[in-house]
Amino acid sequence: MFLEPLAREFRALASQGDESIDLVEGALLIAALYHPRLDRSSWRQQLNALATAAAAALEPGGPVRRARQLARWLFQEQRFRGNTLDYYDPRNSFLPDVLRRRLGIPLTLALLYLEVARQLGIPAFGAPVPGHFVIGVATLDGPLFFDPFGGAELTPPQLAVLASRATGRPVAIEPFLRPAAHRAILMRMLQNLKAIYLAREAWEFAYRALDWILLLAPASPLDRRDRGLIAYRLGQYGVASEDFQRYLAVFPRGEESERLSRLLASLAS
Repeated sequence: MFLEPLAREFRALASQGDESIDLVEGALLIAALYHPRLDRSSWRQQLNALATAAAAALEPGGPVRRARQLARWLFQEQRFRGNTLDYYDPRNSFLPDVLRRRLGIPLTLALLYLEVARQLGIPAFGAPVPGHFVIGVATLDGPLFFDPFGGAELTPPQLAVLASRATGRPVAIEPFLRPAAHRAILMRMLQNLKAIYLAREAWEFAYRALDWILLLAPASPLDRRDRGLIAYRLGQYGVASEDFQRYLAVFPRGEESERLSRLLASLAS
């Protein structure tokens, strides 16, 4: 199958220690999962060219000054911005489309900043604020935070308000202001795509996202359940049977487990 070589590459990437995971390569592989003819090396070159342009545009200074300059340059002067008109367009989750259209969601816009900052020696990290991924920059006086939707600098109380608005509930923000693991960033990207394609009933595309989610987190029972249900719908009964069994090994009782047990029994009959 045409996706198998990509899956092997992503499996190898997922098997690495977290800090060894190349976020750009992971993001480009995820884009290629839906656009198999994607020239990943060309898009990496474009990203490198953006970092070179940023290096030329930024004035000398310490990490705080350069971090602020980069946020202004990337999100105001270069006009990378949030797609507020069509937030759930899947192209917002594909790094090449973000580079081409200069539109994205907080996660992909933050990833763009993180890679440019890495090449410029700015100590940036992703902060997994619920509902609105943000950029953090480590400083001697504590981290700075930037909203990828426009580059505004935000304080922790402002981030708590942002998270509460995004989730519809109060959020204790402190646990989410620590650097997100590289694996978790790629997982969040795939979970976004899973949700988008499930909402569109694009079952094959949702299945692809779940396949790779389980390469990153093979023990996730809820994703096992979801992939099994889509596999059942798509007639991939061997995958469905295995996923149902693995879910039931963790959750043997309950209404959902009874439903899956009936589906599993139907596959055996």
